[in-house]
Amino acid sequence: MVSSTLNLRDDVFFETLIFPAIYWVPISALGKTRYTKQDIKIKFSNIDPEEISNMICNPYELIQYIQINCFTENLQEHEYKIVDNNEWEIHKNGYKALKDNNGSCASLASIFYNILSKYYSNIGNLCVMSNSGGGHVINYIYTNGYYYFIDLYAQLGCYAPFIPVETGEKRDFVKTSYITGGCLKTSSIDSFINYFDKYTKLKKKEFLYYTYNMPVCPPASITVENDYLSLLLPYNHNIKIMNKNTLSKIKVRFVEFKDESD
Repeated sequence: MVSSTLNLRDDVFFETLIFPAIYWVPISALGKTRYTKQDIKIKFSNIDPEEISNMICNPYELIQYIQINCFTENLQEHEYKIVDNNEWEIHKNGYKALKDNNGSCASLASIFYNILSKYYSNIGNLCVMSNSGGGHVINYIYTNGYYYFIDLYAQLGCYAPFIPVETGEKRDFVKTSYITGGCLKTSSIDSFINYFDKYTKLKKKEFLYYTYNMPVCPPASITVENDYLSLLLPYNHNIKIMNKNTLSKIKVRFVEFKDESD
């Protein structure tokens, strides 16, 4: 298994039901890798991010690259800008993250989108934001009538002990720490949201879910006061709120965003 990674297996196929309408499947269900570990080390050494993007054509190859290249997390990669008297959080794009070889969940989602949108016609991002102000971004690919959710951030080498090896055994999935540690197949985004909600109820938080189909995470202005979140989002960034009617501690407002420094 010279093409296997810390947790991925290139020679398996399974569909394991882990929650109603949610199946754990191998990453290779979206495409087999063309590279061995040694190929990644040699062919991807000291090359430009633009060139890297032309050498990767599926999620398996992308995960191979970030794990073998020891891509690291950087939770401080964003910057803050004051626009119209509001402080906006702005994340770096995927190519900058590739060049730096570090990033947050948002910039990793950008890497995923930047590279793989050339090969999959329907690819997007799902952002989860809690009323405490914390957020997370994962990617999805829609193909052949199904959504495949992949959390590239959870695939970083530092999280290998906390995500499942691709055995296909339900017990191996449920005993791990990350509920998004594997490739999850479902027929709708709402089904995935139901799954995420179920396993985060113990945190006693409220979650906002929104999708966006863009190569960079949209800027956001976040204010938290007394466990209530006020969130400003730019209206021209193709954002779709998935559960606005169920929120009591999160208020979302769309405004015009013009960054005059760009």
